[in-house]
Amino acid sequence: MHLYINTLLTYAFIAILGIVVGNISTTILYRIPRQISIFAFNNNHNKPFCSKCRHPLRWFEVLPIIGFLINRGICRYCGSKVPLEYVALEVLTGITSVVLYALFGLTEPFLILLLLSCAFLLHIFTLILNDSIYIEITASIVILCLIMFTLIQGTILYPLSNFAIGSSLAIVLARKKNTKYAQIALISALWLHYIYGCVVFALSLVDGQKKYYSYLYFVFIYFLGVAHIYNLIYSV
Repeated sequence: MHLYINTLLTYAFIAILGIVVGNISTTILYRIPRQISIFAFNNNHNKPFCSKCRHPLRWFEVLPIIGFLINRGICRYCGSKVPLEYVALEVLTGITSVVLYALFGLTEPFLILLLLSCAFLLHIFTLILNDSIYIEITASIVILCLIMFTLIQGTILYPLSNFAIGSSLAIVLARKKNTKYAQIALISALWLHYIYGCVVFALSLVDGQKKYYSYLYFVFIYFLGVAHIYNLIYSV
């Protein structure tokens, strides 16, 4: 019974950790497309605020999920509805945190994968909402992937080779004014293998800029990448 309670408390802590990280991600989801400082160095945005009326929010109003429930999903200052994508991002990150912990335990890959999951979710949400992905998020994925695969494989040569080929594909696509697929190709090559970067390159030629292909592909490669990392760690 004591072991069961400890396990339950551990998973509750992991879920809360994921939700908190997801709450921070909602700030990024709002600010990056609007070119507002993420770190709030701008004096006009030094505190969390309502996305509609821009009234500063009190501490309990920005609590993950709880703040949404306390305010019944609306801003108490202007009455506008809180966008559901913010709550969805928090919930999905909390669930992802629990699943990753069950797979990897409280390890370095778990922590890095949690951050990577947030970045993937941000790309998926921005593609759904704005049909865009942002270089700031892509850069974080690149850095985290280089760190993680270096730790897992014991050398930086393999991730660097995938990065080099992915970067080459991205440069070609960027010159064709297709920056969205340029970033997706780079992420695919580093997250999985350079072959997937080539798949994205080919997909960009036939996609016709259809919105749904992009974010569905991100969902697909995310799950494939997690399975690949699990295999790398536990196949020995």
